Amino acid sequence: MAPASVVHSERALVLLRDDTERDDERALLERVRAGDRDAFGQLVDRHLPRALAVAMRLLRHRQDAEDLVQDAFLAALQHIDRFDTSRPFWPWLSRIIVNRGFDLTAARSVRSSAPLSDALIDSRPSPAELAERRELDERFQNTLASLPPRRRLVVQLYEVDGFSVAVIARLLDSAPATIRWHLHVSRRQLRKALALFRVGG
Repeated sequence: MAPASVVHSERALVLLRDDTERDDERALLERVRAGDRDAFGQLVDRHLPRALAVAMRLLRHRQDAEDLVQDAFLAALQHIDRFDTSRPFWPWLSRIIVNRGFDLTAARSVRSSAPLSDALIDSRPSPAELAERRELDERFQNTLASLPPRRRLVVQLYEVDGFSVAVIARLLDSAPATIRWHLHVSRRQLRKALALFRVGG
């Protein structure tokens, strides 16, 4: 077990790094508010990967996700004067992405099921095994797609992207208990769909 002094030193370094990153982002945001286009480009580069990941989970189509992220960044820029630069930028941006993504899914039919990934196929499976896997994957994707948008996003962020309940709760501006309830209900629905497939097979 590490000595207490070492643990305290490591925690101090983490806190110092976090403070430095917050100060750096605050300075960047102030430059954006002053009309510095290069600063806005740096802000986009810093948050683009996470923004695209969330948008893809919402819309499940690359072009739609890219359009959503671009729209969210432009909306953030348009309202940057209202943003408190002492607070982290990512939670604010992520809520813009999530809210606008939900609006899109409610307003139009988004391309629904993803094709079976080659990574899900073992080397040289039998035709029967391959057909079963395709059917199982299709049933899973269809059941996932049938979930309400917010519940589907919770499942994907937790099960696929590995976000914790606490992080998802902050991202969606919900209570952790609500996120856990969404996970419980969704897992039950997915298990039921896949169990029926096994019985039918």
